[in-house]
Amino acid sequence: MDFNELKEVIKYLKKELPCNTCNKKFTNKDISVLSCYNHDAVLHFNCTQCGNQLIVHAGLEEETTTTTKLNVHAKSAANITKNDVIDIHNFLNQFNGDFKTLFPTEPN
Repeated sequence: MDFNELKEVIKYLKKELPCNTCNKKFTNKDISVLSCYNHDAVLHFNCTQCGNQLIVHAGLEEETTTTTKLNVHAKSAANITKNDVIDIHNFLNQFNGDFKTLFPTEPN
């Protein structure tokens, strides 16, 4: 997704995707681009009115040589608690960096 396509996607989402909690329209300040690769983008929407957060995956698909379809998937981001931060801190203090042990592969 090039810069002009990304701008158009964000413009469309601002118009068509209000906050799913309070129905407020998002502004440019409320939207952060987390990732953009090929024809996909992952965006973070933060509602300044109610504090709701959305993670949005937008992908462009070429339907024909002259038309493009936009697929959008939005999900409310989970709230992170103080205990979540303490848990990850404790885990990282004890983690030795061995990802093979952390994510063992199952035998075929």
